[in-house]
Amino acid sequence: MKKYLFFLIFIFLTTENSFAKISISDQKKLINNNTIKINLNCNNLVNKLGGLSSIDLLWLGNLNEKEHQHALISIDSLENNKIFYVCENVNKTKITSNNSIDVLNERNLTKIFYDSKDMFTYVFSISSKKSRSYIMSTLNLNRYNIDYNTLNQAYVEGLMAISNNLEIKKIVKKKIKKKEAKNNDAEKKNTIKEIKSLSEGDYYLFGHSTTGEKFWGSTMSISNIVQVGRAFSSEGKTCYIRSEQTTKNAPFKGIFYLKCPNQRIDGSWTQKSATSPGLGQGFADDGEVITAFFSVNKNTIIKFANNYFDKGSSKIEIAAVKEKEQKEIKQSVSKDKSPPKIIIDENLTFKNSNYILEGKVVDKGSKTIYVEIDGDIQKATDGKFSFNRFSPFNEKVKIVATDQWGNRSKEKIVNIKIDTQSTVVAKKLEKLNPSKIQFNQLSKDKVAIVIGIEGYDRTPKATYANLDAKYFYEYARLTFGIDKSNIKLLIDQDANLIQSLGVLKKWLPGKINQNRTELVIFFAGHGLASNDGKELYLLPQDSDPDLLSRTALSRSELFKTILDLSPKKVIMFFDTCYSGISRDEKTLLASARPVRLASSEQGIIPDNFTIFSASQLDQISSGLKEANHGIFSYFLMKGLEGNADLNKDKKITNGELLTYMDQNVSQKAAELGRKQNPSLSGNKDDVLVSYR
Repeated sequence: MKKYLFFLIFIFLTTENSFAKISISDQKKLINNNTIKINLNCNNLVNKLGGLSSIDLLWLGNLNEKEHQHALISIDSLENNKIFYVCENVNKTKITSNNSIDVLNERNLTKIFYDSKDMFTYVFSISSKKSRSYIMSTLNLNRYNIDYNTLNQAYVEGLMAISNNLEIKKIVKKKIKKKEAKNNDAEKKNTIKEIKSLSEGDYYLFGHSTTGEKFWGSTMSISNIVQVGRAFSSEGKTCYIRSEQTTKNAPFKGIFYLKCPNQRIDGSWTQKSATSPGLGQGFADDGEVITAFFSVNKNTIIKFANNYFDKGSSKIEIAAVKEKEQKEIKQSVSKDKSPPKIIIDENLTFKNSNYILEGKVVDKGSKTIYVEIDGDIQKATDGKFSFNRFSPFNEKVKIVATDQWGNRSKEKIVNIKIDTQSTVVAKKLEKLNPSKIQFNQLSKDKVAIVIGIEGYDRTPKATYANLDAKYFYEYARLTFGIDKSNIKLLIDQDANLIQSLGVLKKWLPGKINQNRTELVIFFAGHGLASNDGKELYLLPQDSDPDLLSRTALSRSELFKTILDLSPKKVIMFFDTCYSGISRDEKTLLASARPVRLASSEQGIIPDNFTIFSASQLDQISSGLKEANHGIFSYFLMKGLEGNADLNKDKKITNGELLTYMDQNVSQKAAELGRKQNPSLSGNKDDVLVSYR
């Protein structure tokens, strides 16, 4: 939005108009005779109050951090006993204008307050973290008839309402309409089919939401207490799951989160034994509740889903929560002006991403003390607090304590170190085996160039790259069905610049039949971008990173050389990156120049080319120590063994392989504290390989 609609604008307009602001007594008359009433369009409300030049207008974001969803309106004055109006986006309309009047026209009056503390308690319970921070740090409190201590009390009560999942605004009771039996049967059959086609996992799950949305998915263990995986929903979402066991003995308990596009659901679960089915429940910021069943047995989950559709789908309803009556709160007066004191070590180390942060608070003048961390607030018990936290990385935690009189402590900053290396038990990876299943017959119209370079003359090692290539040679032969005589394998010293060019310029032309031959290229080694980021290079074994244009192979040159030969189809796998960093995080540049990046995928990819890349341009292509392979290469080859056949139709499409690799590569890279996401240039629906 434009400038005057920036986050939380406090507007004081002086534009002349035909309205004049009205007094407090006149406002009460308009309210009493229903001229100003709940659900009134807020543009009309502003007009009745005298127009934009007569009001104070404060824009507020909602709990999902969407800006300009709520508006706080009052008369522009320093009078006591002001009346406050809260407007909200009741119809969930998207902002389509940069004009305040237009936006107000899409908001409706939901609350009228005569008491500042009641008003701010409500505002804090519905507004975003940024909005709450703005009010606490910047707002002119004199214009809102409230002092800082009372505002602190409202802040605490508002956050307590959020933390306890209380909804202050009225939720209209509604029931999800019964679906016709035919539609219900169709959805049931489709859901069961999707569950049956889930990839192999340690656990399987089926869940349903209070909105009627269904979820299904599977997880794999990455340690003895952590499971990760993906879930899919009836609304077409793909979500990431992470679950962690928090108790050592049965009955087991744990926590989980489900991260979907524009939504995160956090919850907990219980399980009687390691083999029995479990039950979990999670909550989203908007009040949505998800109930999920999980089991080690896929058939058990199918039974749960059948029972849900047979018995539960027509009986779901969203429960009504009655609007809380506003009570007159008489403020107690205290001479206590000293804030609470927080007692906790400033540096703490935990051996798990899920950890409990515990400490003490002391305040001689107050029996009730509230402790807040990142918008999560709780009442201290016997002077102690305990927060369940999750962070996969080191973090700084800011803690604030507020007593019952509104005295607020200074921020206490605690440095949290997450050291999971000593506790994570890695699941043993399967060995690569290209003969695991039977693939297509050999074809004379298929050719492969396989290059792997671990030992470079002038740059650090590309660890395991030579093993990647040696193994892929077998996949080219057994999976893609390429005859040995049509495969050229270059390892380490054999992959120098002269021999690499010789293969491309001399050997390859003799193997390509125009518009008939399929070409497969695999490269594991170093890549680098030019100084200006306009060209990407593959580094032969004797390449000099400071002389890229003379000693390396540019991708555009490689593409042109191949295009001139007119093959029918080209499939390329690049286990390399262009960030200037090796698999072991060593710089490739001997000089002190900064890492060179390309800002986007370089050049135009020809229509008959399919290119799989190990990482995004600014990411590192990592090695996988427990497999002695690059992460990308390992999961590429495991995927080609049939693991990437997500729908089990004995065909692996480009899209299926990318989905399988993205899930597994990103997960393994995250365990190394890195980000790595494979990419695909080409048609996702094209079949890569098929098997019998």
